[in-house]
This record gives sequence, C-alpha cells and structure tokens, in this order.
Amino acid sequence: MAKAIENQRAAIIQGPPGTGKTTVYKEVIKKALKGALKLNDDEVLCYEVPHNAGVKEMLRDVVSIMKELGYDKREIPKMTRVYGSQFDFTGYEKLNSLVDQNVKIIITTEFQRIRSRNGHDKYHLLIDEASKSRLHEAFIVHAYQLAKAIEEDEELEGSISVIGDPMQAIVLPESYSMWPHLRHKRLILEGFLRGLLMHEGVISRDQRLDPLELTNLAYQHLKGKWFEFLDVTYRLPSPTEKPISEGFYHGRLKAFQSARDRLKDITLEPISKVPDMDEVKEAAKIIEEAVTTERSIILVETAGGGYEEYQEKHGILYDPVRAKWGIAFGLALSYMTLKETYVLSPYTEQSFYMKLECQRAWPRYSKEVLLDFTTVQKFLGLEAFNIVAVLGKEWYGKRRDKEDAYSTIYFKEPELFNVQLSRHLGVLVIVGKLRKLYKQAKKADQRYQTKKYKPIWVTIAQLFEMAGMDVEKSSKLPAGYKSEGEGAIFIKLG
Repeated sequence: MAKAIENQRAAIIQGPPGTGKTTVYKEVIKKALKGALKLNDDEVLCYEVPHNAGVKEMLRDVVSIMKELGYDKREIPKMTRVYGSQFDFTGYEKLNSLVDQNVKIIITTEFQRIRSRNGHDKYHLLIDEASKSRLHEAFIVHAYQLAKAIEEDEELEGSISVIGDPMQAIVLPESYSMWPHLRHKRLILEGFLRGLLMHEGVISRDQRLDPLELTNLAYQHLKGKWFEFLDVTYRLPSPTEKPISEGFYHGRLKAFQSARDRLKDITLEPISKVPDMDEVKEAAKIIEEAVTTERSIILVETAGGGYEEYQEKHGILYDPVRAKWGIAFGLALSYMTLKETYVLSPYTEQSFYMKLECQRAWPRYSKEVLLDFTTVQKFLGLEAFNIVAVLGKEWYGKRRDKEDAYSTIYFKEPELFNVQLSRHLGVLVIVGKLRKLYKQAKKADQRYQTKKYKPIWVTIAQLFEMAGMDVEKSSKLPAGYKSEGEGAIFIKLG
C-alpha cells in the first residue's frame, strides 16, 4: 500500500474476519507521519470510512500515533481535519475547518465534502470497510476537486487504496442477488478487482463471476502488484477458522492463536452457578465438556418444524425450539465463562423474541452477566468471546422457479453465513439444522448449475469433519445422538 501511494497507483486488500484491516491504514499513517513515506508538501492522506464511529476511532489512533512520535499537541489540529455528521467541534473548530497547506491527514465519512483553501494537488484515498461501499461514494468527498479538475481540464493525481472483503458484503440491495453482475459494476472493491483483471487480460468484459471466483482470480493474477490478501486472523482460534477458510477463502486463512491457548486461562464456573432450568443445565454440561477438552465449536441440531410451522400460524420468523436452545447456551456460556456472550440470528423477530423470552424466564441475567441478543447484520465488524449462532431458514424455496431461490436469507446472501460464523474469540455454538442447509445448498448448486452456494456447503462439511462425522453419510439421527471430533462436538437436541 505504501508503494501504491508513492507510485500513485491503486492497491486493493482483501481482509477476512479478524485480520486487522484497519490496522493496515494505521501503519500507513504512522509511516507518513514519521517521514518514511515520500510525500511532498502538496500531498495529503484522506482516510474514508462509512460511519462516524470509524472516524472517531481513527482520530483517536492518529492522536495516539502523533503523541508517540513526539508531535506537540498544538500540531494535531494544524495537521489533521475531521469531517462527520455527529461531532461537536466546540473548542476544536480548527479540526473541522478548510483544508490548508499544513494538513497532512483527513479523516472523514463518505458523504462529506472536502473544501480546500488553496487546493492540494494530490489526494491519496484510503478507503476502509469497503466491502459494500458503492463506487461513486468514495468520490463524493472529493466532489469539489473533481468538478474543478473537469472544469479546468486537469488530471487528478494521487492514489487510491481500498480495504474490504467481498465475502462479508451483506445487506446489499436485492437486485445484486438476482443479477450478480450489478455487484461488480456498483461496488468499489469488486469493481476495481474486475477492472484490474480485465486490464491484465485475465477476464473479458462480459465474463460473469461470483465474489468467490473474483477474489480467487485476483489472488492468482494480481497478488503482489495490485492486490494483497490478509491471511492471518487474530480473532478466530484455530481450528475454528478452518470451515470458513475452506468455504469462503480457498483454504488460505490461518489463525494466529490456537483454541488451546485461547481457552487455557478460562476457569469455568461450576454448573451449579447457571440458572436452574433443565435446558440451561444440559447446555452447561456440553459446554463444560467442550471447553475442558479445548474444543471451541459445538454443533446443536434441533428438532421440530423450524420456521415454517410458526410462520404459517403466526406470520413471524421465529422458531421456538431454536430460541429455547439459543437462550440455554447463551445463559450457560455467560454464567460459566463470565465472558461477553451474544446470541446472533439473521432475523430481527427471532432475536427480539429470544431476548423477551430470556427476560421472562430469567430476569436477573441482564444484571449478572454480559449476555445480549441481536442480528448478524447489526454485529458486522464486531466480536465477542462467546457466540451462539442461531441459524435462519435452511431451504431455498418451495416453488421450482429460479427466482424463489433468493427468497431465503442464506441463499440470497451466502456471505451472511460467513459473517455469522466468524464473530467469536472463544466458543462458537451453532444452533439449527446444518445438515439440511448442507443438502439444500448443494442441491441448489446442482439445480441451477452454479457455484454460488458452494461456500455454504463446503463450510458445513468442514464443521462436521471437525466433529468426527461425514455429513454426506449421516442419516436420520435420534434425539440425544452425539459425535465428538478433535475440534468440535455435535449433539442432536429436542
């Protein structure tokens, strides 16, 4: 990325979950402030992030870096500009003023407008969290400079660096699922990768690629020149990174720390400390076995009709059986490990009613432990020690027409499955019907002659392998059936 800035070119970095994507930009900014980057007086680094929280975090880091490097505190507002919609600059008006010749770093959200008092000739764009940023949004910030350059028939100099992960791009417009080529045209990260692959003669203009194929070609043909892949996750303990690594990253993602090292300092509270409820006690026994044997993944297959039955009767996306076990494992994990625990569902209704039911059954939990319920979509970019992943619908549609394949959430956005299974620092419990999801994903690929759903079923196959099972050979299993492998425990509960 530093070379891209110095040579005025593009750099694209794919950062899977927990690989420290933003840290890359912090190191670039630190290098610039140390004078290790060859920047002229008319050049400025412009860090762009989609939300105000990211601006706040980066400003905190920049101030810390400048203090570490010995800058006087009065130099910080001279050299830095901050733009966002939720900040009070009272007493710090200089930070929010026009860009002048002293400014070296701009920190902004995508929808601000930068005005320069005397105009910088070169902007080096550092675009963060760009997994789902649209192409034009990165340049809204520079609308005035672009207009001026067009008006005066000048070229804009500088560079552009983009960090994100197409395999975590969720909550996209529905049209992107129906017509995947729109993703490449409208999303900046995928658009740049596609453009660079065409520039290198790897693909043709009309060639259709899904995100997994696109990033694989980028790794094979652009790595070291235009593209880099961050291959070490500092979040997920080994071997829990292996399922998503095989499914979503061609086996290239590795973990920095093992589950053994991550769990060795955990002293479990005795089972007697958990809420006195049958399901919670049962969950606690399974957790105790997993953690004491240094296994970080528990696969819980639930019985019952799933979401269909409740949706037909009551019109909401809620599965009471998954809710029961999601709550049980959430309570047991939080009370036994005394670590932050989140129960994640793809559906707002499922999350809402699980929280309501937990408050009704055990109202003391919110005062005694760090347990909460939310959606996968709201938890993007976040992490917790314990995660209970309550799965969504496993089928891809009842009708035989192709459009119905996009009516259920994992088949609409396979990347959601990746995000849901990659938020944990310690223990991951998956609650639902993984075997059914495996069969449906593989069936959908065969029916529509596509590889779009391959990341889902490859990930699941790896999960079962870690639990000592072959998902292809597993048939109808009785309640209470249990299988143990080196990395996971599988159990079927009613």
